[in-house]
Amino acid sequence: AGLPPAVAAAAAAMGIEGDGEMVTQASQLWEMMDEMAATNPEAYKKFVAKQMKDKEKYEKANKPPDPLFGVRVKNAADGGALVWVNFCKSPRVQPPESPDAAIPIVVLEPSIQPVNGGGRATLYEAVLAPTVCDRMDADAHFKAELIKVGLGCVEERSANLEKWPTVKVDHASMRVRDTPYKKKTMKEKLEEAAAKIQAESTEPFNLNVSAPPKQATPNVVLPTADRDVAGGSKTPDIVIPGLSGGTGAAEQAPSEAAHAAAPKNPVVIEELASTVSEQRAEGSAIVPTHACVFNDADNALAVTVNLPGVASVAEIVLDMEPRQLSLTAKGGYALVLALPRAVSVDDTRAKFKKKSQQLQLTLPVAS
Repeated sequence: AGLPPAVAAAAAAMGIEGDGEMVTQASQLWEMMDEMAATNPEAYKKFVAKQMKDKEKYEKANKPPDPLFGVRVKNAADGGALVWVNFCKSPRVQPPESPDAAIPIVVLEPSIQPVNGGGRATLYEAVLAPTVCDRMDADAHFKAELIKVGLGCVEERSANLEKWPTVKVDHASMRVRDTPYKKKTMKEKLEEAAAKIQAESTEPFNLNVSAPPKQATPNVVLPTADRDVAGGSKTPDIVIPGLSGGTGAAEQAPSEAAHAAAPKNPVVIEELASTVSEQRAEGSAIVPTHACVFNDADNALAVTVNLPGVASVAEIVLDMEPRQLSLTAKGGYALVLALPRAVSVDDTRAKFKKKSQQLQLTLPVAS
């Protein structure tokens, strides 16, 4: 008989297709509610009211902590890296059993967040019971002491996290802010990055973080210098799939053997193809000169791509993945670069220099 149109539309919006179990259950529920509305309107109203009330209870029980104020410190154990700690309140945290009892503090999983002026910070959230937060508002001395305790909890929490640097608070650098650090979503981060680039170039930059489209085009093999790597073998050629600049006729896709020639675990490349002139293999794209340098101080890869003839960022399309950078640009330029380390796509920063016609990328290494 098929699904009711409203059920089918809701399933499609959630990415559910076909006659799967979830769709079948949704259809049965919909039919039950239709029948209830027709035969017993009063029971239908009570059922809907109960569902709404249950929804409110669930949202209240799972509401994220409410940030109150922030503390900015430097991490003495990580070269002075910036750490933010938002002190938050939540009814899900139990209050102390008595005025003299220990105060429960819950430290949540940290996240990496951008900061004004570039760079990034590690953000922690220390969550307390609402009654404790009320006491902090009324007693400045209590608040100061509790901040010290909260920072100590952050240090203890970081010591138990494998993928995050241990935090050792530099108390001399501590700054208490009346407003908490505002966490940014992935969309907000990308919009800020695009706005920063646009302010310099006056034109929008097309930064696409989805997987790059597969290119059914021949490969351009860019030879590297014959220098020895670990184990005594020579550095293999780097296979770069090209993009056709010709008539658009069907061409052969890169072979599996060609992809196998690319290094699976490339060494850190101090400077990659920076001295190789632009080249065009017959029927393929121009591979622009470029360089990839690992900056140990910033724990990031710095990639530069020279694009003579490109006038603005509107003529460049960049696709980022943790281990690969893909770029196409006006004039037939195409580059697919295997990155020597996995990077954090969300924290990618891009800048196009109009005067030198050079694209500069900063790719923080993933934690």
